Amino acid sequence: MPSTLKEGMLFITERSMYTLGGEQMYIHLYEMPEVPSDSDDYEEFYAEHGFPVHVEIYGQISDNPDTALTLLAKEESIGWIEQEDQLYDFTIDDMNAVMMHYNGMLGIYVEEDETTNLLVPVMEDDMVIVTWMDNIYQEYEEYE
Repeated sequence: MPSTLKEGMLFITERSMYTLGGEQMYIHLYEMPEVPSDSDDYEEFYAEHGFPVHVEIYGQISDNPDTALTLLAKEESIGWIEQEDQLYDFTIDDMNAVMMHYNGMLGIYVEEDETTNLLVPVMEDDMVIVTWMDNIYQEYEEYE
């Protein structure tokens, strides 16, 4: 938990929507445009607004499934999403789609580092490139 709240922080909260199947709960990520004046009581504030989060991408960089997950990208370096061979800005709307449709999982393009032989993220303008899991599955099927 941060010791202070700042404008522009990302928050995550649980929301609900009604569909033909009834009430559906989902996770929603949003940016706090400004810190409300009632933010002194953190417990009440978090109950109403959700919790602050930092977006990070973790992944497996080894073929060994027993290897721990490695931090591949922090929030400030997640910049692009690849869709139909085009790069677009990775937005909060994209993050929410990942949470809703893919349970928080997305693909990240990696390449082998020549010195360590480990997988490292592909960078474009110092930002990693992510993609939807459907694209990863499709590329995997085409590869086989």
